[in-house]
Amino acid sequence: MMRLAPFLFFLCFANIALGRSLSEAELKTLANSRQWRTINYYETNSLGSTKSKVLSDNFFISEKGLVDPLAELNATIEKQFGESDAERWICQYPARYQLIAESQGLDSAAGLNKCEELNKWKSKLNANSLSLVYPAQSLESSLSLFSHTFLKINDASKPVESSLHTVISYAANFASDESMMSLAFNGIFGGYAGQFGTSYFYDELLRYGYQETRDIFEYELNLTKKEIDRILNHLWEVQKTSIRYYFLDGNCSYYLLKLMEVGRPTLNLSEQFARLTIPAETVRVVVESSGLVLKTNYYPSKENKRGQRLAWMSQDERNAYSALTEKISAYPSTWANVSKTLGPDSQARVLDGFNDYLTFVETDEAVQLRPQVLADRSTISRVMPEKQFQVTRMRPEAGHKPHRIGLNYGEDENVKFGGIEWRLVLHDRIDPSPSYVENTDLEALKIDIRFQNDRLDLESLSLFKVLTIHPVTKENKQASSKFNSEISRPKTSRLANRHYFTNEYAKGIAVEWNRLTFYAMGVLALNYHEDLNENYQAGLGVEASFYLNLTRDFKFIFLNRYQDFSLGEKNHFSLNEGVLSWAKNTQQSWQLLMGRSDDNTYGKIQTFFYF
Repeated sequence: MMRLAPFLFFLCFANIALGRSLSEAELKTLANSRQWRTINYYETNSLGSTKSKVLSDNFFISEKGLVDPLAELNATIEKQFGESDAERWICQYPARYQLIAESQGLDSAAGLNKCEELNKWKSKLNANSLSLVYPAQSLESSLSLFSHTFLKINDASKPVESSLHTVISYAANFASDESMMSLAFNGIFGGYAGQFGTSYFYDELLRYGYQETRDIFEYELNLTKKEIDRILNHLWEVQKTSIRYYFLDGNCSYYLLKLMEVGRPTLNLSEQFARLTIPAETVRVVVESSGLVLKTNYYPSKENKRGQRLAWMSQDERNAYSALTEKISAYPSTWANVSKTLGPDSQARVLDGFNDYLTFVETDEAVQLRPQVLADRSTISRVMPEKQFQVTRMRPEAGHKPHRIGLNYGEDENVKFGGIEWRLVLHDRIDPSPSYVENTDLEALKIDIRFQNDRLDLESLSLFKVLTIHPVTKENKQASSKFNSEISRPKTSRLANRHYFTNEYAKGIAVEWNRLTFYAMGVLALNYHEDLNENYQAGLGVEASFYLNLTRDFKFIFLNRYQDFSLGEKNHFSLNEGVLSWAKNTQQSWQLLMGRSDDNTYGKIQTFFYF
């Protein structure tokens, strides 16, 4: 084992003295410490071997640094405390230097004060505090259903709510035209390199709040100046470093938890996500970490702001607004008429609301009209005070947990059965809905096992299902869609005791009235099984459903489906199914399901627990 005594006589280069050589035991303790492993991304697998998730070879000083924390520590101490150019190595790896010095109870400031570029960068950031930011889910973006988090560095010279702060995020590098199949495969199996990057908060507000119409929640963190400094030093040394990205665990939210642990090593955040890291759950863990969150700020989306501003209008103002939006091409004459009946304050509110509408619809006609509307607004010398926007959705940590397990008992073709169901993630419309988007299903790896006729059988294995329902409005004409991939028993036919591999894609239209949502879709279905004629069957069908949100805790869904298979083995089936759900709380629900598939009637009662 290499000893450090030969290097420790040359500590003047760092303006700090360790005072003595470290013993082998002390070196091993530091190399295996949580802090050293965290800043170098070392992880130990189930077989006991250690390897860093860093992909950039130039990140390591030692040739063995990728797999040997002790070798990397020895090489770092040699460069930072025993070389004539120690200052260069200190400034390249300030977080390592800070850790080694502090482990010996020494002040690292003397060495770090010589790092001119590092200190310029930190001075420009002027960090007073850090915030964890969560853009909520939105129907406008299917990928948003997985959510996202980033860190905001709050400049001491600006209000926390300012849009001019710097943002730190971790993201994968992939081509903009890459296929969804490639994205899914590489994301799940670690085929991407991720990096930390910076932007401005106004860029994120524009992207999430306006382009994707997502509400944004900000959690200001209770970190000391020293803890923030540790995080910034670490960001400096990994700014051009690639780290292996995993969509399910080593993702944007996971590495932000790692950053917080760099700042405060006593935090136990990332260890709670050994296999699956869901952004909303990382927010929950941060909030539940005692004393870590100081306050929460809320930034409503463009659509949310527009809706609340409309609610603030008087009836006369709403009538004028409706007249303008009814036919925007007639704006000049319509505004000339309605403005005569309004005072200056009302005129200002109506034009502000109409401008919001034009921004929201984003048609060519709306884009061309906005300059004229803004010109008319500029002639009204009223600066309308912005009322406090209300938080119109539950915060992410208030929702049910992502995993679900259920027990059920029922009858199918006059045969009683019991069963157990387990789902890896995430949510369907019948689950407790606080903090989730109402009109969505997003499920992966759901397995339903049934005990019937004295034997255990697989009823279904859902690989992936996503349903997004977009009720049509005057402003939003987006289609609703569904994709489902599963292994399941066929609804009918001679192969009722076999299991098909099924893929379904559906697209259609949805409408909403008060608490009732209705959709109708055309369905393209493909089944595969080796006992089918030509091994497959495919065809078109239709699916219609209504969803009634009776109260916050009671929901009812009715679904009707007719499917015709005209290719491969010819067949057809019809399905009618209703589900009544009661959410006891966000962690338990009860459901009663009744259905009929062709001539077969079935039903069951089930309870689900969320964890």
